[in-house]
Amino acid sequence: MSASLWQRLTSFDMNINLAEFLKEYCSEIPESIRQGEIFKLTYSEKLDNINFFALFKNLVPSEDIFSFEKTVESAIKVDRIRLMCRYPSEIFGMNCYSELIKLLKRDIPVVNGFLDNADVKLNDNVLSITIKHGGRNILEKYHFCRSFSQLVYNQFGVEISVNLNGSENVSSDEYDRMIEKMVSELPDYSSQLKEEIPPEEAENTAPVLSQPVDISSLDTEFDKESAEIVTGKAIREKPVPISEAVQRLGEKLVVVGDVFASESKELRNEKTVVTFDITDYSGSLKVKIFAKNEEIESMNLSFVKKGTTLLVSGKIDFDNFAHDIVISPNSIIKVKRIPKMDNYPEKRVELHCHTNMSAMDAVTDPVTLINRAAMWGHQAMAITDHGAVQAFPDCMYNMP
Repeated sequence: MSASLWQRLTSFDMNINLAEFLKEYCSEIPESIRQGEIFKLTYSEKLDNINFFALFKNLVPSEDIFSFEKTVESAIKVDRIRLMCRYPSEIFGMNCYSELIKLLKRDIPVVNGFLDNADVKLNDNVLSITIKHGGRNILEKYHFCRSFSQLVYNQFGVEISVNLNGSENVSSDEYDRMIEKMVSELPDYSSQLKEEIPPEEAENTAPVLSQPVDISSLDTEFDKESAEIVTGKAIREKPVPISEAVQRLGEKLVVVGDVFASESKELRNEKTVVTFDITDYSGSLKVKIFAKNEEIESMNLSFVKKGTTLLVSGKIDFDNFAHDIVISPNSIIKVKRIPKMDNYPEKRVELHCHTNMSAMDAVTDPVTLINRAAMWGHQAMAITDHGAVQAFPDCMYNMP
């Protein structure tokens, strides 16, 4: 962000024309937005998230709002722009319903699909919605009625009540249909995919490496020469512990973790959902990828197996279909750890070590412990399982 824009934000005057405010930085503003009048500006401490609150005389199409936000994000190089519209209360009516749903859908993705072909009526500031595909309990769980009422009040200053009617249950076919619909509406990130290299050039092409990383929750380093892009581009930001990342929903963050589970599901619209569960031992997180089948095949996902370490950059949010917090990756880099070593000249001897033979006290098998001690140059170690010697056979027959 330029210094002049920072000065404009921090010395903002009330009631300035939106197009005028941004004319030095962004000229491609939709016509429906150009005459908006800014009455409030909010921004994050690092100025990477900016909210424009503006007055409009006529309803602005949601597509124009999304286009404006994306254009300004690119023009002034910030992570997120949001345009909060405010209209005269008298223009609120049923003609606003579909646009409001589109705005609400990006904050509560679960509304996508459940409200298709619903019967909607507005009488005396009571909005009645009868859904036809089930899922009323899911919408209620995510406070759809309250969120919709709040959105109407924020934009029009009108207080309404929202009533949901219809069945609760969703069939498996309907569930798959809604997932396919949601996937089809996702942005196309194919431009970020790793370009295919002709075989004759592959041998002379150096691998794309990630930047050195530092993370306080892990006491390991990464082999820079082993870094390989799975999808996206090089990651330069420092990772944060997963235990911290899951508390910062809606933010774009970088995490690093070991894969302990994976799943791939092909949908009926020639797209695939791939998930990896990763942990950095401070917490765990699900990495979720939606892409076309051919894009999935072009990624290096076949090399991502249990135990693989991934460096992931993307947005952290709650996924309404997985019912869990997930990271939607823009970039994934596969790395190898350099194990922690004991470099002290005089090696110690561990005199109190439990194995997985000690119920509720340890989970590591004795062979792994012995191999680690040998790798560190230790001459001996004492295994002191709970009053017994169950680990003895494994230790005797698997000495390095």
